[in-house]
Amino acid sequence: MEESAIRRDILCSCEREQAVGETPASARNHSHLPRLSREYYQGWAFIHWTLAIKNRMTGWLDDAFHSAFRECLAHTQHRYRFTCPTYCLMTDHVHMLWVGLAEDTDQIVAMEFFRRHLKAYLFSACWQQQAHDHVLSAGEREHGAFESVAWYILNNPVRAGFVKEPRDYAYSGCLVVGYPELIPFEDGFWGRYWRIDHSLRRKYRGNPLAHARGYGETGEGKAGEGEVEL
Repeated sequence: MEESAIRRDILCSCEREQAVGETPASARNHSHLPRLSREYYQGWAFIHWTLAIKNRMTGWLDDAFHSAFRECLAHTQHRYRFTCPTYCLMTDHVHMLWVGLAEDTDQIVAMEFFRRHLKAYLFSACWQQQAHDHVLSAGEREHGAFESVAWYILNNPVRAGFVKEPRDYAYSGCLVVGYPELIPFEDGFWGRYWRIDHSLRRKYRGNPLAHARGYGETGEGKAGEGEVEL
């Protein structure tokens, strides 16, 4: 299937689940950071998450933390059914793009799980009380616009003066469980990512038990290489 057709199918699924755009003030919860109504974080939501470190403490980011981050993110993805096409770990905060895959995906619950299991690896540092989120609007999910959000995240180390090119930064990338070869700086990444995303969405729509299986890019709702037959 052509990439443009895949994107249209994904966007239609999102629009059926949620109409993100102009959001009335009554839809927000002001008890902590501004938060949309719960349904905006469920299903096929596209969300840019930012996790800040309390008091902007540094010194926790190293190769060991990066490995722990990827392990915790992989467990969270498998449990709550989403992908992370882009992430970037900065010295005092973390950026991630999460894309929901199933009707019962709940990114609020997933984020609570992720933060709880990763906090031990921060050692003396700790998360701020609440993760900041930006639920992408319909326009931001369109072809080209979403990729621009991803590149904005990946360019954080360049803007900070850490590296000259995004690909030179050691603590950024992509994580989709079952696809360790996905690298957002390589040619053809987005076409391959959207094909995988489309395949996984079809699987979860067609099989309510699919979340109990491994990920596989079959596109037909059947067990593929690396999957476990139930």
